[in-house]
Amino acid sequence: MVDSLAQIWYNESHEKCAKDHVGGEVVLAVIVLRQMGMKVTLAIAAFILTVGAVRADAADSSCVVSLNEAGAADWMRGKVGVMVHWLYPSYGDADRWADVFDAKAFLADFERTEAEWLIFTAGQCRGVYCSPSEALDAYCGPGHTTKRDILSEVARGVKSLGRRFIVYSAVDFVKDGCYDHSMQRGLCWYTNSSDRAEFQRRWTTVLGGWARRLGSDVDGWWLDGAGAKEHPGGIDVPLWEKALRAGNPKAVWAFNKGVYEPSWAYGSQYTAGEICDFRSLPRDGVRPVPPPGVVRHHLFPIDGYWGAFWAWPAFSRRFVGFHDRRPELFDKELMARRLERRDFPEPVCTAAELRVFLDGARRRGEAVTINIGVSPEGRLNPMSVELLRTLALNSQP
Repeated sequence: MVDSLAQIWYNESHEKCAKDHVGGEVVLAVIVLRQMGMKVTLAIAAFILTVGAVRADAADSSCVVSLNEAGAADWMRGKVGVMVHWLYPSYGDADRWADVFDAKAFLADFERTEAEWLIFTAGQCRGVYCSPSEALDAYCGPGHTTKRDILSEVARGVKSLGRRFIVYSAVDFVKDGCYDHSMQRGLCWYTNSSDRAEFQRRWTTVLGGWARRLGSDVDGWWLDGAGAKEHPGGIDVPLWEKALRAGNPKAVWAFNKGVYEPSWAYGSQYTAGEICDFRSLPRDGVRPVPPPGVVRHHLFPIDGYWGAFWAWPAFSRRFVGFHDRRPELFDKELMARRLERRDFPEPVCTAAELRVFLDGARRRGEAVTINIGVSPEGRLNPMSVELLRTLALNSQP
């Protein structure tokens, strides 16, 4: 019997997938099957959804992977990476935050995790990015980037360690962090329109500029906010591919369509895999299974909610089992005070729990990225680093 958290995920995410891609008749079948008992329900429903996913892939061009892309992200299979949300320039006075970032200390902490890759935030839909961009200045005006090119510094450092580097970027601006909405206006993100053609042209111009500057130092992209609500007309894949591979023709990407969304949309070579808690996933793996050329990937935080000192949101209580014993993690004011003291929260899981999940992912040839907290100065949460070190993340068995 799956636990209650996995059941919630199954009900809400898989039925959504079925309804979106296969049809309402599958949802009806799942609902009827529930009357037969949960074990039978999950077994038969999983079969229906897997068959339905095959139908969906044949009909939905956003899920098609071309033959020349098959296996492009195989370097991720069975491996574990780390992600950080270093977004402090968006708090105001961007260059002051950039000046305190200690790249050397950050890279030393990252190396201690033994992670195979790093996903690093170029920025989010909050108004400021940590790498200069002439295109972004031209579209939106000055003040949206730092003078210091932290993105390139970190990328070079990661590559010097023999690891891979992946850039995180938002691809939607539903939430504009600028008081004057200059990002939305400059990038032609119109909230009252479903036409995203000009936005996609402008934003890929910005991303393409970063890709060319990074060159072979960028191995991949994790692109957030590509759901049907944000992009009702879909993504222009050739346009994005040209931009994302402007510096490295072998770069891979994943478009994220939402939390607990089992998607490999828009030619993604690996799945975005955003979840709240790895313990909320079915223990025998996620369904539907992606095509052979696409790597199943899981991404989740283990201390603060993505940002080191971000409070966990109310909706996440449905998916996590620690809200009763760790109430401080859901308190915004308390977490803000912890930021002032640089008082990192303890991890929300044990090494033993994480080891069981990672072992299962490795057996299935899946990839895992673990998000851990980072301070304004670039120091990683020492408790999370030590937890990962005890697991010897990518040591050969």
